[in-house]
Amino acid sequence: MFLPVPTVHAGDTVNFQFIFDGNSNSQPFEGAGAAPDNGKYWNQVAFTSVSRENIQYTLPGLIFQSDGATRSTVTLAEFKPGGESEDCVGLFADNTEPDRTNNLVNTFLLVKSDGKIKLTIGGLTPKASYDLYLYGQNSKHYADVVKFTAPASSASVTIDNRGAAKDPFSYQLANTASGHSGNYGILASQVADAAGRIVIEVTQTDFEGAFNGLQVVAMDSGMPAKSAQQAP
Repeated sequence: MFLPVPTVHAGDTVNFQFIFDGNSNSQPFEGAGAAPDNGKYWNQVAFTSVSRENIQYTLPGLIFQSDGATRSTVTLAEFKPGGESEDCVGLFADNTEPDRTNNLVNTFLLVKSDGKIKLTIGGLTPKASYDLYLYGQNSKHYADVVKFTAPASSASVTIDNRGAAKDPFSYQLANTASGHSGNYGILASQVADAAGRIVIEVTQTDFEGAFNGLQVVAMDSGMPAKSAQQAP
């Protein structure tokens, strides 16, 4: 069965927030992100188990754009962990200093030592370009460095939290070339493959790296891959 899916327009934005399922410190976030759109709706990705062997999570039955009303086919198709050490990846939630954080950055996947997480974003328009806004802040601690890489394009962005603490909370674009600490980075103009997918890899470059969520911003208009238009 196929459901009607609106044409994707340039500027359409889909937000994903990571949630630690069953942890009271992990709460939904509603508000604007750093991407240039005014939508405040975030699709919650509920993680139940994270280990070097497997990452278990659930998505909402329907995914919506940032306006909370327009259905989207964009999905997080797979989180694949990797690494040799027992604690190379993990999941954490912290809400001890709400004046210095917000709910978006209170929950995070954690990549440590030799760990790696490969994320496949699916349901995109084949061969279309997307800007990926990637959030990486270890709640109140501001002590991590996380690297996001898109293997298909060899593009990468590193988010250095060190010295990034601000009151009240604000979005700060990471620019490691100038030594500026931040809590989000952008992989710009990433092109989906013929199946409507983009793969990114998450690693750390100093102690550990946090990954809170992402915004997927369409840069082109078009139709998503037909396989993504099937009813859930």
